Order: sequence, then C-alpha cells, then structure tokens
Amino acid sequence: MNTRSNLCLVAVLLGELVCATAGCSTQVAQVVGQSESAVQQSRKQEVVVRFVSEPAAPPKPNTGHTIFFESGKTAFGLGDYYYLLRTTDGGHSWQQLRPAPEDEKVFGGRYEEMVVFFRFLTPTRGWMSAERGIWQTEDGGNTWRLIFPYRWQYINFVDSQHGSLSVPVTDDYPQNYVTWDGGETWHQCGVSSGDETPCNTHFLTSRLGWGIIHYVKDDGFNRYEVNGVARTSDGGCHWQRVWVNNDDPYQQYTSIYFLNEREGWLAGEEGLAGEPILYQTADGGRMWKSTPLPNNVLLATDIYFVNSKEGWIVTRLKEAWSTEVIFHTIDGGKTWRQLTESEIAGGKFPSEWKARRLFQMLHASRYNR
Repeated sequence: MNTRSNLCLVAVLLGELVCATAGCSTQVAQVVGQSESAVQQSRKQEVVVRFVSEPAAPPKPNTGHTIFFESGKTAFGLGDYYYLLRTTDGGHSWQQLRPAPEDEKVFGGRYEEMVVFFRFLTPTRGWMSAERGIWQTEDGGNTWRLIFPYRWQYINFVDSQHGSLSVPVTDDYPQNYVTWDGGETWHQCGVSSGDETPCNTHFLTSRLGWGIIHYVKDDGFNRYEVNGVARTSDGGCHWQRVWVNNDDPYQQYTSIYFLNEREGWLAGEEGLAGEPILYQTADGGRMWKSTPLPNNVLLATDIYFVNSKEGWIVTRLKEAWSTEVIFHTIDGGKTWRQLTESEIAGGKFPSEWKARRLFQMLHASRYNR
C-alpha cells in the first residue's frame, strides 16, 4: 500500500468517529468501460459471502476503533483487528461479525489481516470497502454482495438521498460517482486527478463540499508529501485544490468541518513533533490560521460548531491516549472547557452533532450492562 493510501486510511479512522447517514451502491456494479450487457452478466454471477456473529466487547472511539451508527438502537462499530461490531439494543450488548470460515477466502483472505471501512444508510443497508472490493449488505451485515472490484477512495452521504463515491480504478485517476436516490443507482460523473481526490470529506449541501488531500509528489529528484484541502461544487464529481500547506509538509489532517461557505475548521497533528493542530478559515478554505487547543490534548478527531463562537471538539488526552473526551468553546476557540461525564451522558451538546449519539451509546455500554 502506498504512502498516500496509508495517510488516507489514518484520516478516515481518526476523522470520522460517527457516520449517521452514509451509503453506497445497490444497482451499479460496473467497472469503468464495461458495456451494459457485461453489467447484466456480472449481476447474474454475483459473489456473496456470509458473516457469523459472536458476543464482543463494545468498541472504543480511539485510533483504529471508528464508530458509525444509525438512528434508534442499532449501531455499527470497528473493533480490534478491524472486526465489524454491531449492537441492536442501544449499546448494552455488542456482537462481532466476520466472514464465515468457508467464505473467508472468497472475501479476500484472512479477515484479521485486512483494513476495512464501512458505511450504513439504515440499520440494515450498508457497504464495506475490503481487500477484494466494495461489498453491500441489505440485512445489517449478515450477508454481503460484491458490487465493485475496487476499494473506495472515499464515500460520503450528505443526507438519505445524496451521496458521492470515488473508486480508484488507477492510482492517478479515481473514477467518481454520485447518487440521488440513496445509493439505488450510481452515476459515473467525472475522473479526478489523484492529487485532488480527498480521503476525508465534509459536505455543506448536496453539491458543495470540502475534503482533506494527501499525496506524495515526485519532481524527478525528490519525493515529498503534500497536504491540503480540495473543494467540490458538483457533489463530488470533480475536485479542485484550494489550499496546500507548503510551510510544513509533515502535518497530517484528520477531520474537516464547515459551518457555511466561508467558515471552516481543520484538525490534525504535526507529523514530526506530534503536536495537535486546529486551523480555522474565513474564506472558504483558501487561507487557514491556527486556533489554540487545550494544553493536555493529543489530537482533535472530530469538530462541530453551531456558529462562529460556539463549538465542540472530540479529542484524545496526552495522559490517557486511549480515552476520548469532549471540549466546549464559546469564544471561537480562545478558551476550552472539558465536559464532565454527567454532561456527556446527558447529551449537553447539540443533538444534530453525530458525536452526541456516539458518546451516549458508549456511556450505555460502560454503565448499563
């Protein structure tokens, strides 16, 4: 796996703690360039694998344990060895799902050795990017059907209907798709340069979004990392770089959030020093300035602001790196206050923020078993 792919995996793991509305395709499984007859034939030769479940410990919201969960009591998480975890009782109990022994080879090899990502649009309908390609489930993860022979570069849903998907058919030119019907169909709409295709995105509307880009540039003499931000105005069909950090190429970004067309925040860490970073923009991402973080913060992994002054961040603490906590600001990030356990359990932060449901469910896992 190349450096760019590794950094994108890190960004996804750290920057997307929760996914309340996300998905992929059910009908379009075509490879770029396939004819319609070939597509119809591929549907007749579907590859399906069965997953089995067993009791498991609840997931953690730290590095490598990304949580995605839906409305109501059903939730999905990422556990040790990238196992898919599921709860149907609001987090009181969890099950670990993995390919049945007889189907593991069909799925692509040893599940413990894979890096997988998944998104769910409903408690039953979801998608997984794994070694062999992109898989779809319609029964909450019990069975999976192969729909693309490639892993995804990114996948994003703005709401229950509008989504975008990037499939890296080649290292240089990922093929982008959009959907307007909740993933029932995907429409091939653009080929982006690998330098411009993000691996972690935030959409403000069904068409307007921003994403974190990372790639390795080779000028014939040296190879060096490039990190920055790209923007799309057509739902993810095409991306354009709007900012690259030329001052410190070792910085790595993990989460991006925009309040409106101009105001946004970008979180990450220094690649060499390992110090946390939080940037703010007031011009749509073309220029960024540093915003202070609490002294004991190791990394900010999720961001949410309701206006220019009031916001929240999910962070990891230096003295307890495996523990995620929430900080609150009412002065645009000049000062921060850590929320207490009782405030987190009581949901003393916006209900619209996906992290609220995450922490309430984790609280149920810890204290109401």
